[in-house]
Amino acid sequence: MIWLLAAPFAAQPHALNPESIDRYVEATLAPTQVVLVYQIIFGLSSTEEASQRLDPDDDGVITDEERAEYVKTEGKRYGGRQYLKIGDETLTLEFRMGDAYAHFGHNGMHVIKVDLGYVCPLPAGLPRGATLDFQLKDYDLETVPGWKQMQIVTAPGVHYEGHIPYREFKPFDYEILNEKGFAPGTDSIKGQVSFDETAPDAEVNIILPERTVVEKPKRTGWQYGIVGGAGILALAFIAAAAAKFRR
Repeated sequence: MIWLLAAPFAAQPHALNPESIDRYVEATLAPTQVVLVYQIIFGLSSTEEASQRLDPDDDGVITDEERAEYVKTEGKRYGGRQYLKIGDETLTLEFRMGDAYAHFGHNGMHVIKVDLGYVCPLPAGLPRGATLDFQLKDYDLETVPGWKQMQIVTAPGVHYEGHIPYREFKPFDYEILNEKGFAPGTDSIKGQVSFDETAPDAEVNIILPERTVVEKPKRTGWQYGIVGGAGILALAFIAAAAAKFRR
């Protein structure tokens, strides 16, 4: 696959690097907890691996039990590689729910998408009414090429200050590749957070993305030139792997 080595983009999304994994992380800071939703769109190689693990008996059908076991395993793995620190407290994410299903990646490729939801209760002794350092870092995909965005959302009673790269871009908006010639590549964010002393105790629910397949993107002229030869064979394999989800 020599065509894959000539990628002009540093982030190298799916059509340019089979090892790519696209990711969007959104952390909601609430008075009593942090809720984190982690979205992953696998590339060629990782879709192949995920397809095999989702169907361990290789019968061509992914059962609810097989899907649940796969999502649970992925949830623990990715959650354990997130570094979350507020003030002097290093926090641990608790996996609560997730899903895996067929999707379209960059250049309209048939791939697998995984959505994971976590909750992290805040320590009872966390200072209120004070400005605290905040850091969120994704060690798992730190060195993996692909689309990488991180977002911070605050619930009532919580205030965040700090730069969030690429905040103006929508998650997985691959048109940026055509319009601007690059893809986001954020692995960590730092800032300051404060919690009101009289903030409400209401919990924030985990809301995973709707399980719907987005409309297949249209390819531009240069994309048709890239996806040829070995690329077509790779697309055919991924289409067959991801098709298991639609049975």
